[in-house]
Amino acid sequence: MSEYIVTSNLIGSYESLAPYREDHLNYLTRLKNSGNLQMGGRFTDGKGGLYIVIASSDEEAEALAKGDPYHVNNLREFTIRQWERKI
Repeated sequence: MSEYIVTSNLIGSYESLAPYREDHLNYLTRLKNSGNLQMGGRFTDGKGGLYIVIASSDEEAEALAKGDPYHVNNLREFTIRQWERKI
């Protein structure tokens, strides 16, 4: 299993996230409970967030990120980079 950094950047207005916030947080909680989420959080300027997923392949990491309701509903765009923890 590898770790991947998912950077999720706001596309529209911050207010547009409100109807999907609970679904987004529930999705991340499910990932955490299943062992696929290491940690996550929002940027303090309100323009997005970052989380670390644990996946067996680039494709699985992308599928996990694509499943985020913010991404499904085109409210945020994401990038993924495999990460190698050193410390």
